[in-house]
Amino acid sequence: MTGKTINLFYSYSHADEALRDELEKHLKMLQRQHVIDTWHDRKICSGTEWDKVINNNLERPTLFYCSSAPIFWPLIIAGISKYNAPCSGMKKN
Repeated sequence: MTGKTINLFYSYSHADEALRDELEKHLKMLQRQHVIDTWHDRKICSGTEWDKVINNNLERPTLFYCSSAPIFWPLIIAGISKYNAPCSGMKKN
């Protein structure tokens, strides 16, 4: 396969981990063909500085998968985003 690999960053509630796992199954062939490369927080090794690892991986994505548990929906709808630092990977093109 030629061309640029799509970097997918998963942002999800751990309550939705089964959904992420299911999506990952469907993307497995594209991963094997190096069409897509995925990253999520479960790939963080113990003992590493998790905030730096997350920020480094936020710099790479060309695609974001965002999911949240229903308990957080009122916060999202209300526009409360002060708990998430902005990242350069989310800049407008």
